[in-house]
Amino acid sequence: MKQKEIEVFADPTYDATFKMLFGKQTNIELTKSFLNTMLNFTGTPNEINDLKIINSDLIQEDVKAIESAIDVRCKTVSGQDISIEMQRRGEDYFLARTQDYMAKILSSQVTKSDGGKSYNLSMDKTYMLVISKAKLFIKDNAVVGDTPIMYEKTIVPMIKELGVEVPSNKMNWKFFEIPKFKNYIKNKEVHADSNLKEQWLDFLLNCSKSEETPENRNEIIKRGYEIMKIANWTNEERNNYELSKLKEAYNKLEKEQVFEEGKLKGEIKGEIKQIKMGTKYKISDDSLEKDLTHTKSLFKKIKEYLEDGHFDDTESQIYEHYEKDLLGKRDDFSDTSDG
Repeated sequence: MKQKEIEVFADPTYDATFKMLFGKQTNIELTKSFLNTMLNFTGTPNEINDLKIINSDLIQEDVKAIESAIDVRCKTVSGQDISIEMQRRGEDYFLARTQDYMAKILSSQVTKSDGGKSYNLSMDKTYMLVISKAKLFIKDNAVVGDTPIMYEKTIVPMIKELGVEVPSNKMNWKFFEIPKFKNYIKNKEVHADSNLKEQWLDFLLNCSKSEETPENRNEIIKRGYEIMKIANWTNEERNNYELSKLKEAYNKLEKEQVFEEGKLKGEIKGEIKQIKMGTKYKISDDSLEKDLTHTKSLFKKIKEYLEDGHFDDTESQIYEHYEKDLLGKRDDFSDTSDG
């Protein structure tokens, strides 16, 4: 699809827009629909009839603990504690982080005054709903039996030997991977008669690509489109949205720079190793320097440094010794002259 010059609808997966949709008491009907649908509560005893948005900061008493917050947290009138987290980027540690979030939420429910009560009475049934724009269950987190279209996963503590959920369990995770939903929906058309879960995920996936509110959607989904219509926003809402996009772009650039720094450091240390080998086996300067891609004059100094009694230094020690000069000559790294 050709990129629009003017964004009519905002991307609802950014921090600011996601909270606009599901983190405001004024939009509580959307939040109820979203949670009932995504957690499979509709038509069950768990169905949410009313809820309240609460503080999403996860407070830890230990001063050394990492401060954290989730995107949206709410409590239902029946006592369920539900958190929603929108994850836009893949992070190797994200699944572990969701366990940290769950631990903090559960620990916050039990206070010193509850000491005489059983934990079962003090703690609420707790749910963490995660929507991810990146695949989560890959590499070291890959799951046996997973498929490219298995976009929904429900996780609870299990007794392995029996294959059943732990009695009185309070911990419930629900994960949705949008890239896998995209694979699943590829040959399907989403419309008003599609199940509401597919309509919600399609909304998160395609809202910002739309130029008008689709008519063939459930009314609650149409309401989501109207909230995401930028023309209806205040200046503050527009600024918050742009700030969310800028913050993400900055974080991405920062990570790319860190990656490039690490890659560059690895290349330089590899070439220092070549110099060490050349020094050990008395390879001539001309033969050695044909294989070097960085500035020759600096690497000659490193060779002299090694020959001056520092041969047992590691590549990392030598790199750190010359780090300022090496990084300062970054623009000359492709230069093979002696300049």
